[in-house]
Amino acid sequence: MRDVIDLSRLCQEEGVSEKKEITFGMKEITVGGSSYPVNDPAPFSFTFECIKKGSVHIEGTYDLAVTAPCDRCLEDVVCAIAASVSEDVEVTPDHSGVDMDELLYKEFLMSFPSKILCSEDCKGLCPVCGNNLNYKECGCDRHSPDIRMSAALDAFLKSSK
Repeated sequence: MRDVIDLSRLCQEEGVSEKKEITFGMKEITVGGSSYPVNDPAPFSFTFECIKKGSVHIEGTYDLAVTAPCDRCLEDVVCAIAASVSEDVEVTPDHSGVDMDELLYKEFLMSFPSKILCSEDCKGLCPVCGNNLNYKECGCDRHSPDIRMSAALDAFLKSSK
């Protein structure tokens, strides 16, 4: 369900304002090619104010929670994202409504974290066996020598024989 707000009635007289409760209508968010389910969106309160005839200012803040995998261990994490909207919209006979889902989605994308972690000290997955290191140590040898030093290592191993 898309929440399109008709602004034509509101923008007739400067200074007129109205508060509205908006519920985010998208069931999932797509960011960078990955889709994340939205967790029970609560209604958000927004103020719509006619700043001049034909122009409406939209103001409000909202919190949205999505479920996303941790970037290190791939466990699902509920990620709460706070964003705010402060935007002026021009109202014309051809364009008298604003799609709040689209407006909220744009703001949400700008607030989406670049790295999602289940905790700051997440140990991630073992690169050898894939075990989640947050639960137990696997014992794999995860040492990977620097290939730029391989000639020196070979010389050292030959001389020690």
